[in-house]
Amino acid sequence: MVRTYSKARDGDTQLAPNFRLVEFIADCMHPCCTSNDEILLDDRLPRLLQRIREVCGGRPVSVTSGYRNAAHNTRIGSTAPNSMHTRGMAADITVSGVTPFDVCRAAETALAEAKIPGGICLYTQQSFVHVDVRDTRWRGQNDGDGRGERNVSGWTPMPAPEAATPSAPQDADNDKIIWDFLTAKNTFTPQGIAGLMGNLYAESGLIPMKLENKYVEEFGITDAQYTAAVDSGAYKDFANDSAGYGLAQWTFWARKEALLTYARATNRSIGDLQMQLEFLWIELQSYGKVMNTLRNTTSVLIASNIVLTEFERPADMGSNVQARRAEYGQGYFDRFAGQSGAPPAATQQSGSYNVRVTGAPLNIRTGPGTDHPISGQIMDNGIYTIIQESDGPGASKWGKIRAGQNGAQSGWISLDHAQRI
Repeated sequence: MVRTYSKARDGDTQLAPNFRLVEFIADCMHPCCTSNDEILLDDRLPRLLQRIREVCGGRPVSVTSGYRNAAHNTRIGSTAPNSMHTRGMAADITVSGVTPFDVCRAAETALAEAKIPGGICLYTQQSFVHVDVRDTRWRGQNDGDGRGERNVSGWTPMPAPEAATPSAPQDADNDKIIWDFLTAKNTFTPQGIAGLMGNLYAESGLIPMKLENKYVEEFGITDAQYTAAVDSGAYKDFANDSAGYGLAQWTFWARKEALLTYARATNRSIGDLQMQLEFLWIELQSYGKVMNTLRNTTSVLIASNIVLTEFERPADMGSNVQARRAEYGQGYFDRFAGQSGAPPAATQQSGSYNVRVTGAPLNIRTGPGTDHPISGQIMDNGIYTIIQESDGPGASKWGKIRAGQNGAQSGWISLDHAQRI
């Protein structure tokens, strides 16, 4: 519902936990604004921005342009006389520490949860995102090249499969291929590679033609049929159907569009593993914080979390998700860089279990007790595998950790400072 407010009287009105009316009022001292006390605002808009903030991990959302009366809209050079801004239904926003691409992804999530088709437009040069609560779906992009807002929706239905085609068999060595590809770049630490791979495994099982499960059911189509329809050109809505696809479960339209463009430019299937790895590597270059962390970290957990929170950004980034993805990553580290040959999600020896360190820095001792010399330290609150327990002085219980995890050597730690997971 669109409501009418008074700027002077209602400016401090709280519209959502982190948004007041004043944030949607133009900061303009021209008579076009100062002579008019009225502001319109749709109830759904501040609630949408609140959810975007939550999806972005609680980072502040700044409204660079909210409500505009018709005179102000014309004065700033807008060519849209019926702009959603003039109806109180739109906001241009930035989010502290979040790329515009990821703000768009968060907006997609927020609109879907609110069951609002809505509008999203990415302004690549100005680095802000337009979001609105219109009752039709619209997706656009403005690249600052004079073309204005380019419609990129292309909304078309999924074609019915021509014949039942079984899912294509997957190469059992995908994990080794991915590890070797990333290692050959000579850029990331082994822990960085492992953290990235743990997230890819959580997203897709390392299956490059993986279609998000709910869309397999919704479309009534297999992974292979979907891939074939995109490759042949029979299905034209790959970039805009909001379905996660591939190793990283690419979902946001601009990223899927870029993936499809790269596949066609290199004359390969959209589900080709090597093509997706090349595209992933290109895409990662624009995530400076992720690249820097994976380049320097000696912690699988830190690597996993940076990929989770800054690159993948699923709806659920809670502690259980963090622990599970780090465990997958640890499995890859143990297999390819450590001393264990066990596959992911099955990395423990019989009777062993994982713990999260809760009191770093934590001493590692040569034996189970404070009467044994200190041989090293654990410097992060990472995940470690306990392969043996023992009683000993100085702690209610001691655990022996497997060597090679997050750079730690084998030895004994106090389990009073670790939580079993």
